[in-house]
Amino acid sequence: MTSSYDISGTTDDDWFDLDKYKQAAQVAYDFSIGKMGKEGEEQRKGIETTGQEARSTESNRASEERATIGTTGTEQRATLGKQGEEERLSLGTQGFEQRETIGKSAEEQRARDRLLQQFKDREEARDRGQALKGYRF
Repeated sequence: MTSSYDISGTTDDDWFDLDKYKQAAQVAYDFSIGKMGKEGEEQRKGIETTGQEARSTESNRASEERATIGTTGTEQRATLGKQGEEERLSLGTQGFEQRETIGKSAEEQRARDRLLQQFKDREEARDRGQALKGYRF
């Protein structure tokens, strides 16, 4: 088969050299590996310093919080004691009022139940009378 490319006008330098290509590729590969290694090292250093800062900040905040909780707890117990006494006093009066209301509503409920029972008894007597009347014919 004939080639459309004329090799008579070429020299040895014009030919593709596979060894030179491999060497150039290796140089580029080594450069990119080195560059990525440096970037990774810088990133690890940044993460390490950020982590140390975060740990120290967290430790300081925890210490402050423990100190605050100690003083707040004492104040809170005193406030809760006062509130508890006030609640017990108000519940005593509310309990008496609530018992009166419950007694009143219970009486009303009993009266309502008595009326309902009377109506049921009347209806039952009427129904029984109608049923007995039906058998007489």
